Amino acid sequence: METEKPVLMLCPKPLYPLRDGGCVAMYAVWHGLRLYNREVDILTAASYKHPFEPNDLPAGMRIAGVEIDLKLRLWRAFKNLFSRRSYILERFYSDGLADRLREKLQENDYAWIQIESLFMAPYIPLIRAYSPAKIVVRPANVESEIWSRLARKACGLKRWYYKLLAKRLEREEIAWLNRADLVLPLTDRDTATFRRLGVVAPLHTLSVGMADTLAPVEVEPEYPSIFYIGALNWLPNIEGIDWFLKKVWPHIHRRCPDLTFYLAGRYMPSRLRNLRMDKVVVMGEVEDAKTFMASKGVMVVPVLSGSGIRIKIMEGMVAGRPIVTTTMGAEGLDYTPGQDLWIADTEEAFAEAVEYAVTHREEAEAVGESGRRLMLEHHNIEKITAQLIEYCR
Repeated sequence: METEKPVLMLCPKPLYPLRDGGCVAMYAVWHGLRLYNREVDILTAASYKHPFEPNDLPAGMRIAGVEIDLKLRLWRAFKNLFSRRSYILERFYSDGLADRLREKLQENDYAWIQIESLFMAPYIPLIRAYSPAKIVVRPANVESEIWSRLARKACGLKRWYYKLLAKRLEREEIAWLNRADLVLPLTDRDTATFRRLGVVAPLHTLSVGMADTLAPVEVEPEYPSIFYIGALNWLPNIEGIDWFLKKVWPHIHRRCPDLTFYLAGRYMPSRLRNLRMDKVVVMGEVEDAKTFMASKGVMVVPVLSGSGIRIKIMEGMVAGRPIVTTTMGAEGLDYTPGQDLWIADTEEAFAEAVEYAVTHREEAEAVGESGRRLMLEHHNIEKITAQLIEYCR
């Protein structure tokens, strides 16, 4: 029967260990399907940034990794200027991964093939050639929109190059998504944006399911304190933390001179690793993100550009942390401002919200608990997986 066939997930990076929000989102798909007793094969790209570690995998996880070269090569980037292809997508196509994918398709009859992120969409022609299975693309963001926003804020040659990347990426984004049988953006806003850009393939918003196993770690948080955690090789994250440190933190430090800000994240650039600011503690990559979040007071998520949904905010809410973010940071969440989290879009408002959160502990803890309930009710992994199976059926 169709419902008994396995599912193939094609991923741009290993989904386990859960090192960042993208891993959490992909893991949620696998975990949810396993809750419904669906067999899942995973084929993933691996790179120097995201190595494949086949040891200590969760029980039942069938995953194969293929190393690809994702390093930015100046000569390849220069040659790409004279083509019409997106260099961002071009880097993810590998003959080795294509060969392994072909083997998977020849050996198995899949119910559907789920492509995680736009980056793996260039493998669609190969899938069509070797499998009759439906193709589902799950874009984490509107990738071209991220680069367009970054281009508007850049200057000189960088602005020109970002605009070129955005233009090429938008053209290919639309073309690849229109070759899918189903597209599942993470937010209503991204769904509307894809429609506006010209995606005519069937579109359904499908958010990220959060498992109750992501419950808070039972430790006493340092209160008052504030913290940030995120992958700092992603341009919107770097942009947001730079804004916070330069524009917001001076206001907060003046208002709350004894408050400590903990800055954590993978791939932290050297200028942040070597940062010397009063009451700012640079942690770098932490060994256990859940314990780190649970041990601190208020989570700050400054987001000025990007699209999709911020998994780290969802993780923080599941962990019961009170959160201060921007309107853009909370995109895709069905929240009530001031009840589930605090929203602040200017440097003064952000500083005021942080000051209130750290000086009103009972109210802050109530906001954290409300956010946690929101995640477990509206982002219930079984409900969202049921939607996924129904859409694919």
